[in-house]
Amino acid sequence: MKRKTASLLFILSFLLSATAPALINLATANPLPAPPILEVYIRSDGTLDPATAPIQQTGNTYTFTGDLTNATITVERDNIVIDGAGYKLQGNGPIWNTGITLTNRRNVAIKNIDIRDYSDSVSLTGCSNVIIYRNNMLTAGNIILDSSATNQIVGNNIVGQETGYGYCVHIENGAADNLIMGNNFSEAGSAVTIYSSSGKNNTFYHNNFFANSNNVVGWIEDEEANVWDNGAEGNYWSDYRTTYPNASKVAGSAVGDTPYLIDDGRSDIYPLWAPFDVESVTLELPEWASPLSVRLISPGNATYTSANVTLGFTVNKQVSWLGYSLDGQEMVAVTGNVTLTGLSNGLHNVTMYAEDALENIWKSETTYFTVEVPEPSPTSNPTSSPNSSTNPDSFPIVPVVATVSIASTVLILAGLFFYFKKRKQ
Repeated sequence: MKRKTASLLFILSFLLSATAPALINLATANPLPAPPILEVYIRSDGTLDPATAPIQQTGNTYTFTGDLTNATITVERDNIVIDGAGYKLQGNGPIWNTGITLTNRRNVAIKNIDIRDYSDSVSLTGCSNVIIYRNNMLTAGNIILDSSATNQIVGNNIVGQETGYGYCVHIENGAADNLIMGNNFSEAGSAVTIYSSSGKNNTFYHNNFFANSNNVVGWIEDEEANVWDNGAEGNYWSDYRTTYPNASKVAGSAVGDTPYLIDDGRSDIYPLWAPFDVESVTLELPEWASPLSVRLISPGNATYTSANVTLGFTVNKQVSWLGYSLDGQEMVAVTGNVTLTGLSNGLHNVTMYAEDALENIWKSETTYFTVEVPEPSPTSNPTSSPNSSTNPDSFPIVPVVATVSIASTVLILAGLFFYFKKRKQ
């Protein structure tokens, strides 16, 4: 019996050892479906869908108020800013989904987001004037520029999650005139990949290429049209000094004296001698990305003794409409400072609103103030005297005095008349 049991165990062990590699390969070739994700949309009318996503909308700015986990964002609106405020946009693995997707969009700024665990961090297709600024990215493939032009990738820290095949920036299908400046590209299979038959004038400088399996790979016709410096300084390549042990730093500059050969047809003429300080990169966002600010100057949080109070405010740029709401009532359009009239006694509140040229509505903080108009004093009348003429029983003092005065005069004149008459006699 024992021998039969041992034989059976041996056969089972043999079968498992023979089939295990096949089972593993099968699991690898047919991975489990991606876990469910939260699909977040910034709709063409500016609304956030779903409204419960931890993102606060203020005018054309969408600011994270917490981490977004197992979520993706699709942008359907132009002229907006997505500010991660340092929070995470977390995916569900490097083989599924794209963190932020933009198709045929223009004038969008994406900044301050920590993006992790996606097949790609940000994908641009047919986009222009998109700014990707000061983000941290750790995904298999990070940024895709597909048939997109005049975009800026500036001040990002980008790590390839899959060292074997991941990339930091991928350019394809005629993506042209893009600026890639002041980024860290590290630990990627290929930091920059360029596959395009017509992409030209993409400019790379002040980027740091750290410990990548390949720094730049790809194919493009007329490759010399892409630029790897700003005319004075290029990029930092972590293998520069080992590749060119006889190179030295050019006196009075930050570059080495030997061009860095990227591959056939590509060279960085002014390779940096030391890593560039990416934290020093600043980028002034264009006007469309600068939030409109409307601020109330008057009234303040105070008590007013008049029923008429000045409504004074300032705005920081051109607007297409202005208005205010008093005590939560309907908005009233204005063109400048006005006076709130006929205010009742008690607590009031007022909020200013402004609409910019892109039809985004902005509002000020609500100001609370109190009106306390003093009650008017009663009309003062002199106290009536008991001898007043208004009292029918009072004695008429003034007429008596006048009568007495006339009588006295008559007596005096009569006396004088008789006196002079007697003397003549």
